[in-house]
Amino acid sequence: SKRERELERLKSHMQKSNNNMIQDSEEDVRESLLEKSKGIKGNNRRLPLTRRTKSFIVCGLIGFGLLQMLLDQFGLVRLPYVRFHRPEWEKKDQEEDTYGTQNPLGTHPFTHCYRYYGCQLHYSPLDLARVAKEELLEQFLPSLMQYSQYPKPKYTRHLRTQSNKQFAILTRGGFKEQITRNEDRILEISPMLLHRRSAKSDFFIALFDGHGEHGSVIAHYAAMEAPRLFKEKLLKTGLENALVKETIAQALHETVLAVDKTAPKLRACGSTAILAYKSDKNLFISNTGDSTAFVVQYDSKRKNSTIIYKNKPHKPDDPDEKQRIEERGGEILMPENGQDEGARLVIKFPDVQDHEMTLAMSRSIGDVNGKSVGLIADPTIDVLRIDPRKQLFIVLASDGMMDMVSDFEIAQHVGKSMFGYTTRTLLESLEQLIWKASEGWVKESTNSGTRYRDDISIVVRKL
Repeated sequence: SKRERELERLKSHMQKSNNNMIQDSEEDVRESLLEKSKGIKGNNRRLPLTRRTKSFIVCGLIGFGLLQMLLDQFGLVRLPYVRFHRPEWEKKDQEEDTYGTQNPLGTHPFTHCYRYYGCQLHYSPLDLARVAKEELLEQFLPSLMQYSQYPKPKYTRHLRTQSNKQFAILTRGGFKEQITRNEDRILEISPMLLHRRSAKSDFFIALFDGHGEHGSVIAHYAAMEAPRLFKEKLLKTGLENALVKETIAQALHETVLAVDKTAPKLRACGSTAILAYKSDKNLFISNTGDSTAFVVQYDSKRKNSTIIYKNKPHKPDDPDEKQRIEERGGEILMPENGQDEGARLVIKFPDVQDHEMTLAMSRSIGDVNGKSVGLIADPTIDVLRIDPRKQLFIVLASDGMMDMVSDFEIAQHVGKSMFGYTTRTLLESLEQLIWKASEGWVKESTNSGTRYRDDISIVVRKL
C-alpha cells in the first residue's frame, strides 16, 4: 500500500544517514590518531587544557609571587624585564614622588629638536641591578664572583639586534643602606638637531651621579631638564651665534647653573654633572663634580688605545678649590695616614645641632647647605678639536666604575669593540666592565665586612 511504501522509504533514508555518521566519526578518529602519532595539531584545533596543566600554571604563578616577596624581604631588587607597580618606598615621600625617580630606560623621541622626528633620546636599555641571580650570588656566595678574566656577557646578548656601533649605554644600581634606587642618570641624544644648520653627526651625552638620601631626585631632574635648557640657552642669541665656540661654551655654563638654581631644594643631597656636546668638528665637555670623562684614540695597526684627554675632577684639596673654600669659612677634612679616602668638604646644618655631612667633591648641583661654605656648581668647560681621520671615542663613567676599573683598561676593552676587532658588541663590552667593577666592590665589601656597592654607569660614543 501507499503507507507501507512511505515507511520503507523513511527506513532506507535513516539507514543511509546512520551509515554516513558512522563513516564520518571513523574518519575523525582516524585523523586524530594520525595527528597524535605525528605530534602535530589539526588546522584551527586546540587540545583542551588538562587538569594537571592548569594545576602547573597556578602553582607557577603562586611560586613566582612567593619568590618576589622573598626578594623584597631580603632587600633585593626586582626580576629583569618585568614591569611591576611602583614600590612602597617610592610612595612614602610625596615630595620626591612629584619629581619622578624611576630610572628611565630604553629609547624615546627628543621633542625639543629642530625636527621632531629626527632626534632620539637614548637611556640604558636595562638596569643590571634587576638581575636577581647576580644579586643573590653577591650576597650569599661572593666567592663565585671572582673572575680570572672578563666574564661572558649574559644579559645583553638578547639585545644584539639593538646594538649600535656608534654608542652604548649601560648601568647597574648599587646596594646601599636605606637607598634602594639607582642614583645615576645617563643619556645620549643623536642626532642633536638643535637648529637647521646642525649636522647629523652632532650629539649630546650626559651623566649625573646623585648622592645623599634623595640624590636620585636631583640627578633625575638634571637629566630631564639639561637638554631642553641647553637648547634654549644656545638659541637665545640667534642662529648665527649658535655655531660660535664661545657661545656654545657659555650655553653649557648657563645650563648647569640654571639646573642648579631650579633643582628641588632637598636637604643633604646633590649630583655631579658631565655634559658633552659635539658640534661639527668641536667637542665641548662641561664638568661639575668628580665624575670622569676621557677621550681615547684607537690605533688600528697596533690594536691599542691611547687616552688623549681626561677631565680634572673637582676635589676639596685642589689648591684653587681649597683657597675658595677657606675664604668662605669652609672646613676640609684631610685623610689620616694610611687611609685611602681623599679629602672631604665638611657641610654643617645650622638648624640641627651636632649634625654634619662630608662631601668628596668641591662642586656639585644641589647641596643647598654647602653653598655657604664654598661649594659651587660652576662647571669647567674644555673644548677639543676633532680630527676626522683618527679613530676617536669618548667615555663618561661614574665613580662606581672608575673606583674599581682603570681608565686604561676601559679604553683597551671598549676600543676593540668600537672598531670591530672582536665579535662582542659595545653593549656586551660594557656589561663585562660592569661585572668587573662589581667584582671589585664584592672584594672590598668582604674585606670591610659590610656589603656595599656604588651605582655603576658608563656611556661610550664614537666621535
